Amino acid sequence: MNLSTILREFWRMLRDHILIVVLSSLLIGGLSVFFRYQITNYRLSEIKEPINHLTQVYQQQPATFKAIVLVEDGQLFNNAYAYDELFSTPTVVSQIESLTQVDIARTLDSERQVELYKNYAFRGGVAALRDSASGVFTFRFLVGKTAEENLAVANAYYDLLQNQPDILDAGQRVTLLSEPEILELDNIDELSIVPTIETLNIYRSTRAKPLILYGVLGVLLGAILAFGVMLLKRLFSEKIQYAFEYSWELSDRHELLSWRDFDHARQVESFQYPRVTQRWIFDQIGNLFETDSFSSESHYLTDFGQLIQLADAPDEIMIIIQAGQTDKAWYRRVRELTERYHCPIRILQLNP
Repeated sequence: MNLSTILREFWRMLRDHILIVVLSSLLIGGLSVFFRYQITNYRLSEIKEPINHLTQVYQQQPATFKAIVLVEDGQLFNNAYAYDELFSTPTVVSQIESLTQVDIARTLDSERQVELYKNYAFRGGVAALRDSASGVFTFRFLVGKTAEENLAVANAYYDLLQNQPDILDAGQRVTLLSEPEILELDNIDELSIVPTIETLNIYRSTRAKPLILYGVLGVLLGAILAFGVMLLKRLFSEKIQYAFEYSWELSDRHELLSWRDFDHARQVESFQYPRVTQRWIFDQIGNLFETDSFSSESHYLTDFGQLIQLADAPDEIMIIIQAGQTDKAWYRRVRELTERYHCPIRILQLNP
């Protein structure tokens, strides 16, 4: 038996159970989409309030100002993220809120609640960005419900740096290059890592793509599960239905034949070749041929008790398997018997 035979039998099993596979795929795919949709809606209902707040905030114009930061030896300071972290600490935020009456903490908490965490790819409503070419820092603030609130926050941070230029490190010097103004960044690359109204599109979309992806994965999983269940069922079945359900050797000559292609006379003739002195033909069901259908060198055996009448060892052994009728235990017994004789083995499997 070769690999193509096994693949053909797997394909036959799939065809035999195609309705079960299709229904299982549709069921698991449908359940995957349904539960994904429900979980997503449940998650969105939990963060509805922070999303509404951020939607209002992100629709406003931000306020910005520019500065340059030097360290003790006169070198440019290049860690903008340090100012991000400093400006977002509860102590500094509380100080700015007391001066501006703007609820900055609510915006920062809302970002965390919707999992918009501050990192290298997302700098948040309070952001410090450094131009790698010039070394200039741009401080951007988008935390208020109006552009004027953002400007008030920017002015408060501007005053903080002006009054405490060494707030981050005693050895640093901050030179303010521009005053705060309501102005968006002009660098497209920088815009990709700060919040805008487009940042929340993932929460406002119909989420069709994730649902389709889950549906496709569910269909595949359903087909795999159905196929796995069918294999387990065949594993514990007592009858042979497919060629992959029994052991065989690579040297065995294996033939698959459907009942509609079975021709009695032609098969009797084919069983006579090659010419040998002794050929044993095993068939558990015993309904294919009469015992006198073959020449004297071929013996049609439907019962192991008939072996007592045979004195000579076989030169060839044939095993006939009728799918859905031949027992696996019977086949194993025949294989154990064939191990005693070093002769070619032919297997004919008749499929529905």
